This record gives sequence, structure tokens and C-alpha cells, in this order.
Amino acid sequence: MTTIPSIQFDEIQGNSFGGFNKDHAVFILLEVTDAAKARKTFNGVGLLEDTIASCSTEVLRFNNQFKIIKQAGGNPGV
Repeated sequence: MTTIPSIQFDEIQGNSFGGFNKDHAVFILLEVTDAAKARKTFNGVGLLEDTIASCSTEVLRFNNQFKIIKQAGGNPGV
């Protein structure tokens, strides 16, 4: 019998499962071969300390709350 591993949503970037459904998006894909050097480089240009990434758990929770408010006739944008 094959065991299917559970998905660790807290360890997966938010837009992978929940999606953000935004009109515009920019993706920068990088291959990091030296983690320490990459950390130093990105911190030096402000890409790490000011960046907040959502995990899939947070995005899926938000999406569900948004749908509930909208279905109840509320304005989720307020």
C-alpha cells in the first residue's frame, strides 16, 4: 500500500495552492547555489528584511474568510 505524505501548507509559499487572483504579478526566479552569499546579497538591497511572504495556510484561510463574507452579502474590501 502506498502512503501519501501529508502536505505541509505552512512550508509552502501562499500562491502555490490558494492563489492571489491579482490583476498583476511579477515573479523572479533564481537559482541559489550559496545560501549565505545570497542572504548577504539580498539583505544588502533590502529584499529580505522588508519582504513578507504568506504561506499557503494563511492564504487559504484568507480566501475562505473572503468567500464567507461575500456570500453573506458583506463587502470584503472594507
